[in-house]
Amino acid sequence: MTPDSQDAPSPTQFRLDDKERLQKLIQIMMEMADASKVDELLRLLLYGALELVGQKRGSIGRLNHTNGELFLVEQTDNPGKRNTKVRFGQGIIGRALEIERPIRVDNVLSADWKDIYAPVWQDTCSELAIPILVEQAQIREGAEVKRGTKRIGVLNLESPECNAFSETDEEHLCALTRYAAIKIDRLESEKKLKDLRYLEQQIANEKDYDRIIKKVLDGITKVLGFEVVNISLINPERTRIRSEHVIGIPGNNLSEFKRLADHGLTSTDIQAHIVQSRKIEVPDSNDNRFDQEIFNKFGHNHLIRVFIPMIEVYSDRVIGTVEAGYKKRYLKYIYESDIQILESFVNYAVQALERRKSSLIERIMHELRSPIVGIRSHSSFLQRRFNEISQDIIDRKFEDIQTDCDVLLYQVGQLEYSLSGRSPRRARIEKTSILRDVIIKTIYQLRPIINERKFDISRIEYNSSGGRGKITVLTDKAKLNQVFYNLLMNAIKYSESNAEEFQIQIDIEENRETIITKFRDWGIGIEREYVTDVFKEGFRTPEAIRKNVSGSGLGLTISKAIMEQLGGDLRLVHSAKPTEFHIIIPKKIKEIEE
Repeated sequence: MTPDSQDAPSPTQFRLDDKERLQKLIQIMMEMADASKVDELLRLLLYGALELVGQKRGSIGRLNHTNGELFLVEQTDNPGKRNTKVRFGQGIIGRALEIERPIRVDNVLSADWKDIYAPVWQDTCSELAIPILVEQAQIREGAEVKRGTKRIGVLNLESPECNAFSETDEEHLCALTRYAAIKIDRLESEKKLKDLRYLEQQIANEKDYDRIIKKVLDGITKVLGFEVVNISLINPERTRIRSEHVIGIPGNNLSEFKRLADHGLTSTDIQAHIVQSRKIEVPDSNDNRFDQEIFNKFGHNHLIRVFIPMIEVYSDRVIGTVEAGYKKRYLKYIYESDIQILESFVNYAVQALERRKSSLIERIMHELRSPIVGIRSHSSFLQRRFNEISQDIIDRKFEDIQTDCDVLLYQVGQLEYSLSGRSPRRARIEKTSILRDVIIKTIYQLRPIINERKFDISRIEYNSSGGRGKITVLTDKAKLNQVFYNLLMNAIKYSESNAEEFQIQIDIEENRETIITKFRDWGIGIEREYVTDVFKEGFRTPEAIRKNVSGSGLGLTISKAIMEQLGGDLRLVHSAKPTEFHIIIPKKIKEIEE
């Protein structure tokens, strides 16, 4: 049986006897069991129901849980004016769904129903509306799993004849809609899982914290259908839990909400309790653990919410909570199937953040060497020669130390961001001399390492002719120093062992919009087959590994990311001797987003 291959019988045709009805009911259920999509199942439900009761007018409405509208997803031909504004609780259809019971009307024009019936077919006389419900759905109340109904939609049949539907018709269609509801619920859960698996694949390949969080929020709202999401995180000192990432909180003052949603872990607040209990809960709106100021100011009395602890796998520590919910007018419960899917997704997201944290810590440890080496070098210089150098040189050295401190503060900010999700420091845009503040500073910062390798520092040449020594840009000096440090450190590490072959050349070229710094070194070089891999995280050439050159394979990855953040680029333009990188620095830096 398919809707396109048969016409529903007219009301005057011979009705099926009891045996035939039972056989037809079983047949329709078997066809629905094979349906792989909800739309396909709903068509089978509608046209099967019409055939079962010998009618030819009908529709199926799905409940929009956000706005309470019943939108028609399937309908037989309607020559009259179609009513598209049926709402939850209104008309015979909306009322049947609200009371969660069938409504059978023998005459829609009778005094009891005349002002209630919402016309779809203008000559309708009788109507039978059957709510499509999962009657024993698992729900969560508090920390316990119980049973409740789940509203899906309404099957509605109409006839131009009065008294067209019998009690037996109602019983058979109730059995059919119950079966359809269970099948629809299962198909929709499977689709949610499938869509979340796709998101998880994207999250697995994501390195950026903010983009991971955005995909998590998208999964909770767009896939699982929650209207309100609040991710709260525990601070590094593990003393407080604070709201950090929020969607859909009623009210317009998000900053005020975040200010208030900051609680001690030893407080009686619901978030702190979830951290301590490590249990999932759907608290009642009267729960005294809710912060009453937040509850009243942001209209939380209209919400039903689930709270899920975020638990790291390896440390077994709770790092925060996820709060997800929606308005409870059209959804009375939060269903256990959605909670289990949400919990699984949250656990996956926590693991992704753990992997990112581990990777970021490794990167930060790599990058901390740069400012520490610089501070040690400048401090040693000042200690040895403080009484014999001019005040101008002393001031420059202190300025260099301050820049290295900025680098350290940036890395500490990144580490705090990884551990707590709180925003790192914003970029500090300042006037920067490419030659003095970056190139010369970095060379002298690495002087102890150059001397240790017994290289001649004078073989590091930099072009300052034509006034290029005065070229300045507005940029983040600390970040730019990090890039030059990484390139210079790589050039030193990957140089040939013969000190006579050590050579680095740095040229500065200026055009209308950018400054291009060409960085050449005569080290071991990069084989042609690996030129597309040098910026990949963790990549190291076989030659570097064979020669036991220490390194993590992160320097170039980090440097390219920094230059892209600054609105420029880092490019490898020549791989053989000399290896040549171009650092492209914009003269007008864009606003940097951390």
